[in-house]
Amino acid sequence: MREELEAVGLLLAAPFARALSRRDREALAVKLWRVTVFGAVHYRAGDWGSDDREALREIVRALRSFSPSAAGVLSLADRALIAGAADPTVSDEALDDLSRRRRRFVSIKALLPARLPRVLAREAPLRFSAATWWAGRR
Repeated sequence: MREELEAVGLLLAAPFARALSRRDREALAVKLWRVTVFGAVHYRAGDWGSDDREALREIVRALRSFSPSAAGVLSLADRALIAGAADPTVSDEALDDLSRRRRRFVSIKALLPARLPRVLAREAPLRFSAATWWAGRR
């Protein structure tokens, strides 16, 4: 997990990334959460090594620090997975379950953002899901 997520940490620490506007940092963080971090958790399911969870917690801390507002755009299910990834008392099995739940894309928790006023934000789950669906029809 540490090797898999190393590029995320390097990107977040890069001077050009630190110099981005708040809005651009949020967009980058949302993309990193959805694609890189959640993907790494999903594909790690059932095969957690001894240091994997600590490496994951480090990336969670780094992303939260880089863009504190990004998690507010993500879905309730995404936020639950982030909370589970940050909590060392959450078992590997429970984390895997949270990952499976966030992939139920037609559920309310997957479509509503953690902060309801952000429901129509550019990166919000509803708009993201609609765009994904629309792109798949072409």
